[in-house]
Amino acid sequence: MSKRLVHGVVVSTKPNRVRGEVEELRGRHFGHLLVIDFDHKDKQGRAVWQCLCDCGKTCYERANHLKSGAVVSCGHVNREKTAKHLHNIATRHGASHEPWYPNYMDMATRVMNPNQIDKQFYNQNRIKGKLIEQSWLENPWEFYKEIGDKPEQNYTIDRINPELGYVKGNVRWASKTLQALNRRKYRNSHNKYRGIITEHAGVNRRAHDKYVARGTIHGKAKRLGNFYLLRNAMRCRYDFETKYHIYHTFERPAGNYEPEPDYTKQNPHPFIRWNPERKYYRVTRKIDGREVYVGSAKTLDEAIEMQKYKPITKQRNHSKVIAIDPKGNKHVFASITAIRKQYHTSAHIFRGQETETHITSKRSPFYGWTFQRASK
Repeated sequence: MSKRLVHGVVVSTKPNRVRGEVEELRGRHFGHLLVIDFDHKDKQGRAVWQCLCDCGKTCYERANHLKSGAVVSCGHVNREKTAKHLHNIATRHGASHEPWYPNYMDMATRVMNPNQIDKQFYNQNRIKGKLIEQSWLENPWEFYKEIGDKPEQNYTIDRINPELGYVKGNVRWASKTLQALNRRKYRNSHNKYRGIITEHAGVNRRAHDKYVARGTIHGKAKRLGNFYLLRNAMRCRYDFETKYHIYHTFERPAGNYEPEPDYTKQNPHPFIRWNPERKYYRVTRKIDGREVYVGSAKTLDEAIEMQKYKPITKQRNHSKVIAIDPKGNKHVFASITAIRKQYHTSAHIFRGQETETHITSKRSPFYGWTFQRASK
């Protein structure tokens, strides 16, 4: 085992990493580079070696880059490959000056360059099948045959179905507005159809669950229509996608729009209402021209049975009251409340609904009085 000291660092064929020794690389070849001698350690403690390239240029490279193959020359190999590639592109197809060529290069880079930010959206986890046609990469004119001339300056390449890649039959020229309408969207979690939501009924007796077809135009959400039949909502959404060139996530039901059911007719159970928040039926009944609460039931059958029974209600008697004082004089009052207001008392004049009784307390202003209700 040979060791040597270079700039205060021990260089050894069998280095001790704990002591900070560096492995000997002098005289070894890595690609086009010949290692001349150890130079220094960088801020991370990595060994940096002076190398001589085949082209005659001297460079300084880290040992881990040399041994991993990340660096094989001073840079002239990559420059030659890039120049050759650009030359082949420029001379092979002659499409470099076409107005659609920058968009073509953006498409190819977006899919093929692993360092692109958009790489997370262009992989097999998000795109079904091929990412791009191989023939388009080899010859841009094959791509031109598929998509044609660029309509306007602000148009870019768009995939008709965002779930597929840049393949035949799935590319077109589109404006930014059209691309915004055609973005990848998740389907509704309730009815499994994109662009259709479910609105549940309220407590009104004429309310029913309905389907709302929606779409986004120029960044604003718009209601396309309300339907009781899901098939009609699907037809409405499908026609909207066709009009604005949005890819379809479901097939259009056959036939034209069907007549919607008429829920404006009298409900067979008008006084039974479903409360979706509390999950029960509220039962009422019409008595003497007014609606009286009967109770609540968990099922419709229980509610129908409950509605048959007449609720117990406290009926107030607002008839006139005749009062007879101890001298036998009669006094007529509009109601018991009028008596209490006039004499500033809260005396319980009638202790029962049917029988008349005397006030027995001598402290009461009505001591010795007799009360009776006037006949209607």
